[in-house]
Amino acid sequence: DVTPDAIDWANFDVNGTTQYDTPTQTITGISAPITLDVSFSELRDAYQMSVLQNGTVTQGPSSAPGSFQFNVTNNDTIAFRFDVANGNRAEFDVTVINVTDSNTTLDTFIGEVDND
Repeated sequence: DVTPDAIDWANFDVNGTTQYDTPTQTITGISAPITLDVSFSELRDAYQMSVLQNGTVTQGPSSAPGSFQFNVTNNDTIAFRFDVANGNRAEFDVTVINVTDSNTTLDTFIGEVDND
């Protein structure tokens, strides 16, 4: 099966920091590796985004706007890191798509990291 159980990264708004890591989500319910495509916008101020897979940065950092494509297996944990320059306030939306399952959207969330 290439359709994972539901995942949900919560929307967030954090202040007073230049770096924020989302809580991890565990990919479960799949019996074969799948490819995820993660796209991220830049709505205000520059920032960089990275993917943490099983606690290690595996993609990025990359400047916004941008996207990553990477493979995951059952029980992999995924989180996202956002780095914002001092004095900036980054606002963005992120979309996570399962490329392997006909480009099905798994989650969309919005965030803000404010250090101005």
